[in-house]
Amino acid sequence: MTSSAQNAIQNLTPTTPQSMFTRYIFTIEHFSEIAKEIYYGAFMPDTTNEVSVYKIDKLTPTEIWDIVRKGSFGKKKKQNLKARGDIEAKNVTIDSLHLVPNTTGLHANIAGWPPSSDRVRQVNYATLLASKATLHTL
Repeated sequence: MTSSAQNAIQNLTPTTPQSMFTRYIFTIEHFSEIAKEIYYGAFMPDTTNEVSVYKIDKLTPTEIWDIVRKGSFGKKKKQNLKARGDIEAKNVTIDSLHLVPNTTGLHANIAGWPPSSDRVRQVNYATLLASKATLHTL
């Protein structure tokens, strides 16, 4: 099945608590391959106070990596791809955190973060997400 066909199927498939999402990791400072551990930095919100993830239900490992390799990511991001953290949707809903699916494609955001002025709570939430995610390296 082609990636565009997979995207179409994903759009029709509702997100359930068991739906899988992945967070791509572009720096070695955000994980330990030896300890098989993801660090909180991988799940810290960006300047829009969201964390970008991708729905990966029914995708093969190659198709999951190809989201970055063949997608609209910039050249530098593609070259710096190091790992990913897979997480079930049910593990994203912590207090105010929730998934906001994009209306097209596989992209979603983890939204509902505390304001950037409350870094302690942000780090706590990111640490919980990282602890629930499974590391996959290239």
